[in-house]
Amino acid sequence: MSEKEEIITAIPFSPQRAVKLLAAIVAYFAIAYGFGPVEGLSHQGQCSIALMVAAVIIWVTDALPLAVAAILMTMLQPLSGAAPFNKALANFANPIVFFCFGMFCVTFAFTRSGFSERVALWISRLAGGNPARLLLCFIAGGTILSAFMADVPVVVMLAPIALKIVEQNRCQANGSNFARAIMIGLPIGVLMGGIATPTGASMNILTMQFLRDMAGVDMSFLQWAAIGMPVVIVLIPVVWFILLKLFPLELDYLEGTECFEDAWKELGPMSRDEKKFAIFMLVNIVLWCTDSIHHIPLPILAVLGGAVLFVPGVDLIDWKYAGPRMGWSILMLIGGACSLSMSLWESGAAAWMGNTLLGGLLELPTWLLMLIIGFFAMWIHLLVTNSTAIIAVFMPMIIALAQSKGLNPVVLALPLGFLASASLVLVIDAVQLVTYQYGYYSMRDWLKAGVTISFIWIPLCVASVLLIGGGVLGLY
Repeated sequence: MSEKEEIITAIPFSPQRAVKLLAAIVAYFAIAYGFGPVEGLSHQGQCSIALMVAAVIIWVTDALPLAVAAILMTMLQPLSGAAPFNKALANFANPIVFFCFGMFCVTFAFTRSGFSERVALWISRLAGGNPARLLLCFIAGGTILSAFMADVPVVVMLAPIALKIVEQNRCQANGSNFARAIMIGLPIGVLMGGIATPTGASMNILTMQFLRDMAGVDMSFLQWAAIGMPVVIVLIPVVWFILLKLFPLELDYLEGTECFEDAWKELGPMSRDEKKFAIFMLVNIVLWCTDSIHHIPLPILAVLGGAVLFVPGVDLIDWKYAGPRMGWSILMLIGGACSLSMSLWESGAAAWMGNTLLGGLLELPTWLLMLIIGFFAMWIHLLVTNSTAIIAVFMPMIIALAQSKGLNPVVLALPLGFLASASLVLVIDAVQLVTYQYGYYSMRDWLKAGVTISFIWIPLCVASVLLIGGGVLGLY
C-alpha cells in the first residue's frame, strides 16, 4: 500500500460528521441572513449569534475536533462581520487560557512527584475497614483535592483504589450497593470540590473574568471561596447521607484494607520531590488567598507557578512529560469560546438575547429567578454537554439582562457560574465516565442520585450567594 493510500484509509469519510457540519453551516446562514434585519439587533450582533449557534452545534456533535472548531470560529469572526480581526484574536488570548495552562502543570507535578499516591493511600487508610466511613472519606477526599486540582486527574487518582477495594470484596457489577455508592460518590465529591474555590474549575475563573470584563466587578479568591466553601462543607455529609439511603450498604466490614497499611509503610517518609511539591502548593495557596492584597491576577500566578515547576533545582516536571499530556484542545476551546462570548457582548447581541428570551422572568422574585438559573445551568447539560460552552453562551446574556433591569450582575451570574460545572443529570462528563466504565452502576442509578442531590445542591448555592455574597461580603 502506498503512503497516499495509507493516509486515505487512516481518515475515512464520515457521512454522519458531514451532515453535522452541514447543519452548522445551514444554521449560520439561516440566522445571519435568512430572517433579514431583526429589530433591535445590529447585523454584527446577528452574525455573532449565528456563529455561536454554529459553534455549539459543532461542539455538541463533534463535527470537528474541539481545537479546530475553536480556532476556526475565531478566524470566521472578521469574515462574517461578527468582530474585527484584531479584536477576535485579543479576545481569544483570554487570561483564563493561561490560568488553565498553569493549573495543568500543577496537576502533572502533583502526580509525578508521588504526592498523589501518598494522599490517595492516606484517604483509604482513614476508613479502618468501615464501608460507610470509607464512602465518606472518598467523597470528602475527592472534594478537598478537586478544590485545588483539575477534576479529572483527581478522580483518575482515586478511582483505581476504589476499584481495588470493590474487587477485593467481590462486589458484583450492578448488584452491589456499596460499589454503586462509592463509584457514584467519588465523582460527585470531585464535582462538589470544583465549586469550592476559583481554582476548582476553569468555569469559576471564566465567570470571574466575564464579571470583570463585562460588568466591572472584581471578585477575589477568598470572596469566591467564602461563598463556595460553606456550600461544599454542608454538601459533604448531605451527599453521604443521601447515598447511604438510596443505596443501603450490604457490607459491614471491608476485606483487604490491610494492603493499604502495607503500601503506606512501604512509602516511608516523604521523598524530596514530595516535600518540594508540598512547599510549592502551600506557597501557591497563600498567594491565591492574598490576591486582593498583592493584586497579582490569578492567571499570572498560575503561569508563574507552572513555570517554577520546570526550573532547575525544582525539576518536578519536564516538557517531555508535560507536553503530550497538556490539554491543548481544552485550552483552544476556552480561547475560542471566550472570543465568541465577547463578540456577543460587544455587538449588543447578548443584551438583545437576554431581553428577548428571558426578559419576562425578571418580574419574578430575585431568589426564584436565581433558582431557575441554577436549575437551568445544571439541566442544560442534556443539550450542551460542555461546561465551557454553557458559560460562553449564557453568561454574557445573563449579565446583560441583569444590567438592563438594574440588578447587580453578580446576583444572576454566580448561580450560573457555580452550577455550570455540576453535571449531575447524566453520565456525560469525563469525571463520571472514569468510574462509570467499571460497570458497577447504571445510568438510572446515577440519575436517581444526581437528581436527588441537585434539589439540595442548587438551593444551597443560591442561599450562599444571597446570604454570604450579598449579606456578609456586600458584593451587591
